[in-house]
Amino acid sequence: MALLVIGFGAALPTLRRFFGGRALDSEARRLQSLARYGQNRAVTEGVPMVLWFDPTARRYGLQMAAGYAADLDEDTRALEFEIEDTLEIRITEPPVSRVFGTLSSLSTPGTATLTARRSTLDQRPLTGLPAIRLLPDGYLDARSPDSIELRRGETEALWLVQTTNRLAYELRTERPVLRATY
Repeated sequence: MALLVIGFGAALPTLRRFFGGRALDSEARRLQSLARYGQNRAVTEGVPMVLWFDPTARRYGLQMAAGYAADLDEDTRALEFEIEDTLEIRITEPPVSRVFGTLSSLSTPGTATLTARRSTLDQRPLTGLPAIRLLPDGYLDARSPDSIELRRGETEALWLVQTTNRLAYELRTERPVLRATY
């Protein structure tokens, strides 16, 4: 019995890293799937969708853009998820020139990690939160974040990054290169 306890004690750190890595991978894949689902929903329903992030409350979700539902409870297919306690989410905003200088808290264009921003186009209860805006024509709004970083500790991270044609998001294991302003 003592040998089993010693063996399990030695394997515990490895198991903890394994299951923690699975949580990061699972959350990143769920986020990517939600972006694809939102894009499909925007195209089929002909209504812009908003994939919003609230890093301080450790949650994110998908719902119709403001003004397309008579009241906020009308979007019966809205979704919301909580981020696991061991994970952190960071949003990288697009370069200032792409959003026409509307971001006031950027120190270097395209490199700021924000917890919130102000926009009158967000849903009323979500005002000020960063969001991916999915348009009915299948495109991403120019104000959508360039990347979303999911991090577990200081060593493990995955990035959800806009594809080169800016039509979708893809998962990457290396830090994305920031795009030039245009």
